[in-house]
Amino acid sequence: GDHPQDDAGAAGGGGEVSLPRASIGTGDVMETPRVRLRLLDERDESLYRRIYTDPVLMALVGEPMDVAQAGNAFLRTCRLNREDALHFRSWVVSMKPEDEIAGLLGIRRAGDVVEIGGMILPEWQGKGVSGHAFPLGIAVAFSFPGVARMMIRYRPENVLAEGLMYKLGFTRVSDRHPEDGMVRLYLERESWRSHNP
Repeated sequence: GDHPQDDAGAAGGGGEVSLPRASIGTGDVMETPRVRLRLLDERDESLYRRIYTDPVLMALVGEPMDVAQAGNAFLRTCRLNREDALHFRSWVVSMKPEDEIAGLLGIRRAGDVVEIGGMILPEWQGKGVSGHAFPLGIAVAFSFPGVARMMIRYRPENVLAEGLMYKLGFTRVSDRHPEDGMVRLYLERESWRSHNP
């Protein structure tokens, strides 16, 4: 369905991007001068399986999936990407100007909280990919009414994530959450707006 236009600007490392809510539908692309995000679709199954079955890539996130689990999760993700309502979105992250694939970015909504996470390929880790991609995902989440805060969680060893989340305005709320032992940080909508007018 059509959504009213909502300019949710996001800093994109040297430029701003305007994200009308209508652009969140299937097949659409978000870009900054350094990064391009497009919704994950059927072309991306091998990338998805590569990431989510790799024990090294999954080490700071959770247990790797087996091939069958990754295949089922991929099909579910593609289906959810086509929905108008925000339940879940997953994008392929590529770096400009060559459009080299650098990983995946995803958001998942539960009530008024949207969790965000990124899976960056080893050859792109530590090169600023997340710093360009995460603001786009945050802007999409906050473009939906009723989203009050963003949440990210990761294993305490993930020191690269820690610095970036503070730069984006997240605040730590748990060092080792009792559910999963992960660090949890939150970003309130108002805090995001004040840093990204």
